[in-house]
This record gives sequence, structure tokens and C-alpha cells, in this order.
Amino acid sequence: MNSPSMIIDEVVALGIKKSAYSNLQVLFLAFFGGLFIGLAGIASTIASTTIANPSLAKLISSLIFPFGLLMIVLTGTELFTSNSLIIISVLEKKVPLKRMMLNLLLVYLGNACGTIFTVLLLYFAKTFNMFGGLLGEYALNISELKNQVTFLQAFSSGILCNVLVCLAVWMSFATTKFSGKIFIIYFPVLLFVLCGFEHSIANFYYGPAGLAASYALDLDCNFTFFSFFLKNIIPATLGNIIGGAGLIGFGTWFLFKVKK
Repeated sequence: MNSPSMIIDEVVALGIKKSAYSNLQVLFLAFFGGLFIGLAGIASTIASTTIANPSLAKLISSLIFPFGLLMIVLTGTELFTSNSLIIISVLEKKVPLKRMMLNLLLVYLGNACGTIFTVLLLYFAKTFNMFGGLLGEYALNISELKNQVTFLQAFSSGILCNVLVCLAVWMSFATTKFSGKIFIIYFPVLLFVLCGFEHSIANFYYGPAGLAASYALDLDCNFTFFSFFLKNIIPATLGNIIGGAGLIGFGTWFLFKVKK
């Protein structure tokens, strides 16, 4: 098992590799990352739709969603939230800050396109009509609840979310074994979903999914994509950056490199 200092070296090497991709490569890799998050989103929603007990429904959903990040890590695709860890490569002076910022912007755009593309396919596949329309109603309810959070709620929740996501990715470098990586990544992601923390890229799925469900089933919807973006995704994004780049990225670098 790798020590924390060795993990930092592995994360730095990955940050250098990610920063060396062409812009087009980053966009395509991020598109597939968003696609995987969207698939995890719909799968976790399907699994919990017909469960009447809210606590049990949340638990079942949280057991399914981690497969999104697992697919991303194990296929080498890109995710905005976990790419916050490139900050460690910046702190080690291996990657320019402007290159990290460009990478995050491109990955953010690619992830957003991937999740929205997933929603479009689900709409045309009439997936939201499952269970006599209950799936669509449930998807709309999730998005409306997310649209009701305050800026501070989404921001604070976003910090906590990406602490867990980046911690999952960071800890996965403790082992080189396929099974070990799956085990390490799975539980922190389960925890963030179970707690209902806000993940900006996942919400690029949940918001449009609710809108698509309302169109598919002719349901009343109390928000637009623009309002959802402003009220939820923007503060969640800012929180994700603080939690990932600040608390886990800078924090682990400071603890295990500067203070070793």
C-alpha cells in the first residue's frame, strides 16, 4: 500500500498527464465522464422510485450512484470535481495554474454536454414514462427540491460533496489493484449521495432530467434550466472547487509534503 507521500506523487503525475492532453481530447474525455454520471443518475433514480420510505429510497439510490465515478476512474475519462486535485501538481510547480484553470473549464463544459446528452437520449427513449410515469414524477420532484435550496446551502453542501469525491479519488492511489480501487472509491461516494450533498456535474443531469420528465409527461414545472443553473449549479460548483482544490488538494499537499 502506498504511503500518503507516495499518493501525492501519484496524484501529481496524473495531474501532469491530464494537463498534457489537447483541448479536444479533454472535451471528449469529459463528455464521456458526463455521460457516465448521467447513467449513474438515472440508474439510482430508477432503483429508488417505487420505494415509499424516503430514508430507504435514499439508501438504495446511494448504493447505485457510485458506479458513475467508478466508470470514470477506471476508464480514464474526466470529471470536473475530481480534477480539482490538479491543484497539487500546481503547488508542486509541475503544472501552470492557467493550464489547470483551462482544464477545469473544458472538463466542466464537456461534463455538462455529456449529462445533458444523456437526458436527451432518455427523453427520446421514453425512459421517464417507466412505472406508469412514476419515474418521471420522481425525477421532477428531485430537481424541484434541488431548485429550492439557498445559495449558502448549495455552496456548503458542494464543499462537503467534493471533499468526499476527491478523497475517494485521492485514496484510490493507495493501491494499484483493480478490486482495491473499487472498494476505496465506492464508500465515500455512497456517503455523499446518502447525505444529499450537491455535486455540480450530477446536477447538470438532475435539473435537465426534471425538465425533460415534465415535457415527457406534461407535468407542471416550477423552474427553468437558467434558474436551476443560477440557484443550484453555480453555488454547488463554487463549493465543489473549495472542497476539492482547497480542503483535499491543498490540505493533503500541506500535510504530507510541506509538513512531512
